[in-house]
Amino acid sequence: MDSIDLSEKIREEVYKSKIKNGIVHIFAPHATGVLILTEKDDGLLEDIKVFLEELAPKNKGYQHPIMRFTFAFYDSSARQDSSSY
Repeated sequence: MDSIDLSEKIREEVYKSKIKNGIVHIFAPHATGVLILTEKDDGLLEDIKVFLEELAPKNKGYQHPIMRFTFAFYDSSARQDSSSY
């Protein structure tokens, strides 16, 4: 199971857009994609991994050929107001 921190990439895109106020919309185009908005807390991320592995164990013999979890998150504790751009 993988986790990808999108925080810096999102900040870069917002900065490049020069937009000062608004809402950032993140879209996962794959039907099994997951986005999690949370603080970057190692314990919380580990809890999520453990929960998902218990919910869908790796070696259960699924009909779907690939059962792999990758979740992306944005560190909501690192929010910056537009005056810092």
